[in-house]
Amino acid sequence: MSFSPPSRSLRARLPDLLAWAGGLLFVGLALRGAFTTGMSWDEVDHRNLGTMALDFYRSLGAEREATTNVMRYYGALHALVGAGFERLFPGLHWVAARHLASVLFASVGFLYAVRLARLLGGPWAGALAAWLLASFPGWVGHALFNPIDVPTAGMFAAAFYHLVRLARGLEAASWRAWLVFGVFSGLTLAVRLVGILLVPFAVAVVGAWLLAHAGQRERVRAALPRLAAGLAVAGVAALVVSFALWPRMLVEPIEGLRDTFARTSQYPWPAQVFFRGEFIPATELPRTYLPVFFAVTTPLAVTFGLALALVLGARARALGRERWALAVALLLPLLFPPLYATFSGAVLYDGVRHFLFLVPPATALAACGWSGTLAWLARTRAGLAAGVALFVLALAEPLVWTVRQLPLCYTYFHPLAGGLAGASRRYDTDYWALSLREAAEWLVAHRRELAGDQPLRVVVSSSWHLYVPWLDDPSQYVSVSNTEPYHALVVHSRWQKPGWESLSPCEASKSIVPGQVPFWQVYRGRLAPRAPAPAR
Repeated sequence: MSFSPPSRSLRARLPDLLAWAGGLLFVGLALRGAFTTGMSWDEVDHRNLGTMALDFYRSLGAEREATTNVMRYYGALHALVGAGFERLFPGLHWVAARHLASVLFASVGFLYAVRLARLLGGPWAGALAAWLLASFPGWVGHALFNPIDVPTAGMFAAAFYHLVRLARGLEAASWRAWLVFGVFSGLTLAVRLVGILLVPFAVAVVGAWLLAHAGQRERVRAALPRLAAGLAVAGVAALVVSFALWPRMLVEPIEGLRDTFARTSQYPWPAQVFFRGEFIPATELPRTYLPVFFAVTTPLAVTFGLALALVLGARARALGRERWALAVALLLPLLFPPLYATFSGAVLYDGVRHFLFLVPPATALAACGWSGTLAWLARTRAGLAAGVALFVLALAEPLVWTVRQLPLCYTYFHPLAGGLAGASRRYDTDYWALSLREAAEWLVAHRRELAGDQPLRVVVSSSWHLYVPWLDDPSQYVSVSNTEPYHALVVHSRWQKPGWESLSPCEASKSIVPGQVPFWQVYRGRLAPRAPAPAR
């Protein structure tokens, strides 16, 4: 039997096949992790927001708890979708059903990252974007559960893509293109306030185009009415969509926006953040917090790709005035939010999770950097082989981590940052406390050993509601303070200074790599029988 080389049509389809493979890998990992991960701090609050929003709409605005509750500072899109998934999958625990809603939003972000890379760099860039994002531990890890940041990121990625499409052909852009951009801008705002920046970004793109063609008065005069009408369509669509999905904005739009902006920019988060080996109040974090966290948690494959994209952009001397609008569309949404947060003194915590919406478009640009570099290296077979080998090598490390450490893969730090083992002594790791599901399951397995037929009295260093969904019979477990008698003490690593884990012997400990500070440890209390002595 003779071997025949692949047909030209198969070669042409190869990038699409690879993109599909990356997409299926991502969805498979996300679905698997959604059913095995724990519950994060905020999920109960966002579930309650969904209930309050449904009450608001069912009563035609008469029931207004959604407009006065502390959750009024968020839009309700994500909460309503989560409520819909609970009803769509009544046989699932509500936590699992809402995790599937998170996977849906993450899949939207994934899709638009691939589409953006294809738009900018062609089919191969799209394929590389799929694999870069499927192997991005922070993105995959948050996709499993994150009730607020992933929905924001998914909608932002879609709006970003449509903004770039507009920027590539502003003069010829149809009102439908402006409308679609406005709708996704509104959907972003209907989750979180960052969406309010998208239409102003479009204004800046139009401004860059006008500045680039300032010397062509007839051209500008002919295009200006169409551009102004497009911006108006986008702005109106964004407001209508976002206000329709944000109960408070329907009741008090002006005061709601003013109050939400003030609250968001200086959110009163009273806790401390573990950063560079010391605990610092969130209100006093140095300006290096965001850049450092992005640097140590972004996979090197993405970082290298972004560097390559910058080099290729600097070498492309054809970047004339015609490309100013595109440059603004690409750079302003990526750079302005983190720079504003850094230099305005915004309250930051939990690593980069509030800026997760930057990951899909940044990964798309990184894919374009790799794709352009590989195309340049393809002038020789040796060059192309070396480039492909380097990409695969850079991709393998975070991909292997993501697969092996699911569902806790979001605790990733790249090797140059010391990996999780080294970083756990300098930075917050399991800040969502997802690992406590396994602690709860340990308590279930050892309840009778520790408490007999009595309810198990437990002291926890974190919130008790993170344990409840995983208990076999919640009535058989009681959360007590450390001043009361107890059977077991569960200490989670957050807000504990490294070294706590070795202060006294523990019954159980959770780590996923050798040498790391454990995520949690369980200690036997005075009410529990003494542990049997180890056999000699």
